[in-house]
Amino acid sequence: MLRKQKEAVVKKLTKDFDSNSFIVITRHSKLDSTDVCSLRDMASEAGVTIRFVKNRLAKIALKGRAYEDALGSSLEGSTAIAFSNDPVSAAKVVSKFSNDNSEKLEIVSALYNEGVVDKSSVEQLAKVPPLEEIRGKIVGLLVAPAGKIARLAITPQQNIVGILQKKPEA
Repeated sequence: MLRKQKEAVVKKLTKDFDSNSFIVITRHSKLDSTDVCSLRDMASEAGVTIRFVKNRLAKIALKGRAYEDALGSSLEGSTAIAFSNDPVSAAKVVSKFSNDNSEKLEIVSALYNEGVVDKSSVEQLAKVPPLEEIRGKIVGLLVAPAGKIARLAITPQQNIVGILQKKPEA
């Protein structure tokens, strides 16, 4: 790789580190081109960026950051880094691919809002329902009391109508 290419990669990585609140460091081995395409497709659908990086260039991009030592120590072997602002989607993509291809991709560590988290935390995040589902549940909870109040308001009127419609017994 030429010096200008390396500088461009470091610049991209620096931008990714600065603009994303959730970063997952993974170690990969035996990934073929089909696996790489599959992982990138999954990531792209979820709004996650995956970069296969040289550790030395990633360490240069990490220079001067509060989490430089914590993440820098995770950069060993063949590394891929997932970047996202939504921790759940990134965790889901990486965990799913790792579970399906355990011998090919391993979660090493992650960074969330400048705090380092371990592999088990990433796997727990992957179990959280998607944001749309959570929003739907919240809306359902907010609408439910209004529906109950409406039913309670109508019930006495229905009871009165039912009583009036009954025929007196002879």
